[in-house]
Amino acid sequence: MLRRLAAIITAMLLLTGIANAEGTGRVKRNKDPQIKVSCIFCDGMVLQREREVRIFGGGGRAGDTVTVEFAGQCVQSVCGEDRWEVTLAPMEACAADREMRITYTLQ
Repeated sequence: MLRRLAAIITAMLLLTGIANAEGTGRVKRNKDPQIKVSCIFCDGMVLQREREVRIFGGGGRAGDTVTVEFAGQCVQSVCGEDRWEVTLAPMEACAADREMRITYTLQ
């Protein structure tokens, strides 16, 4: 249970852009422009089945890349001015826990 909780916390820190990429568990704030994930995407969320799913947020610099990995899909988008968005392909219903990883790459 504690291991799963630690993994969830790490995933959330990665989503908010304050965990380091090495996964050492130490949290640091980076002075580079960070992306923000919309507050509707959180632990325990349920996504619509059999429909495209928009994942979006703000922050970042124009031209930087945001990558979203979820349920075997890996989708990239280029940031606009303080905005980014990707669209996941329709998925079948699934009761299993899944992790969404959102990464930000500077240009």
